[in-house]
Formats: sequence, structure tokens, C-alpha cells
Amino acid sequence: MIHGVFAFFSFGPTEMLIILALAVLLFGKRLPEVARSIGKSLGEFQRGVQSIQQELHASIQEEAEATSNASREASPARPNLEDQEESPAPKFEPPPLPSQPEQVSEKAAQT
Repeated sequence: MIHGVFAFFSFGPTEMLIILALAVLLFGKRLPEVARSIGKSLGEFQRGVQSIQQELHASIQEEAEATSNASREASPARPNLEDQEESPAPKFEPPPLPSQPEQVSEKAAQT
């Protein structure tokens, strides 16, 4: 069941007959011509909408490709670890830790 505002615009069989009778009274013998021209207009409108949608999708896809290409060019390529030579800089070695026995003897002296 249709609810809200759209319930106002729903047509039943009685309303459709009234609209058909009015159309026959207004257009008479020209009714087929009018219906044909309305059908052609709706077809043109749908084709126009489809072409706009296709252009929009194409431009979105082009923009996405351009963005992905720009991000690939901006980010440096990952270096191959096998091709790199070992650096001549010395490696960092942490300072030696204090010996454990001294700490144990200090705790024993405090008690």
C-alpha cells in the first residue's frame, strides 16, 4: 500500500477512465498522433538522460585513473633488497646493561 504524499497521486480505474474520456474529448481524431508524439518525446528524453549518465561515468572513471596514476608516479618505487649493497655505516649497538649481581647485592644491603 502506498503511504503519505504518494497516496494522493495514485490513480484507480475510475480516475483512468475519466482521464481517457477527457483525452478523447480534447484531442478526438488526433489522439493517436498526440500519443505517438508523447512517446517519441519520452524516448528522446530517456536517451538524453542515458548519454548524460554515460558521460558522467566516463569522467568519473578518467578522474579515478588519473588519480591512481598520479599516486603511482608520486610514490617512489620500492628498492630491491638484493640489488642494494651493504651500507658502509656502522650498525647501531645498544649500550651494555649493568650486571645483575650488583643490583642483587644492593637490594640485600638495603634490607
